Amino acid sequence: MTEIQEYKQSILPKRLEDMKPAMSLKQEVERNEYLTKANILNIMLRWLALNVKGRSLTESEQMDLIIDHFITFCSNLELQEVEFIFREGIKGRYGVIFNAIDIDTICGKDGWIELYYKQDRSKRPEQNEVLQISEPKGEVVTERQFLKNNPEIKRQKKVFELQQKIRDKKISPSKYDLKYIFKLLGYTQQNYFAQLAKIKQDFEQSEYKQHTTLKKYGNERIRNIILSIKKE
Repeated sequence: MTEIQEYKQSILPKRLEDMKPAMSLKQEVERNEYLTKANILNIMLRWLALNVKGRSLTESEQMDLIIDHFITFCSNLELQEVEFIFREGIKGRYGVIFNAIDIDTICGKDGWIELYYKQDRSKRPEQNEVLQISEPKGEVVTERQFLKNNPEIKRQKKVFELQQKIRDKKISPSKYDLKYIFKLLGYTQQNYFAQLAKIKQDFEQSEYKQHTTLKKYGNERIRNIILSIKKE
């Protein structure tokens, strides 16, 4: 099986002038569409988490729209350029961020992508050398195989999926979800029981004791704990 490496974030130069030739998104998709989308998603989640105004982008449909926009309308960009756009965008370099970072902030008219093309892309060195791309040999890497080969991305995907179910109110989080998320994060069973004990202690000492039950209070605390987990 051909081993396909995950895009390594944050290794891009600080200056566009120092970027080296790399595959375009179009070429990346031709090799492995799923991996390309996963890499764009990881870049987005990492950088948006650094700006509190980026937390308005939480729905999976929002992420899909932005990823599809890059692949459909900006396929000549490279992954390192996608990361550059988000890194500079959250700093406010492509315009003042007033209330929240939304889809149009990134993809819209005078958004981050358009301003990158207008202001910065010309600073890229001319890519005179032709990038030779060898066709992948052997088996096609499926999503299941990719996640098996990349356990950290698999863990992040599971955390994100649980958070999304909670945001969409498809589930009401309970102590079993807390146990599940603690296991994903590598915490011990002792950590889990200690957290439950802390929640119970806080409930007994709070004013909420007069107005709700331990179960309802605990479930709300668990909901906040799970949603507060950020991508590392």
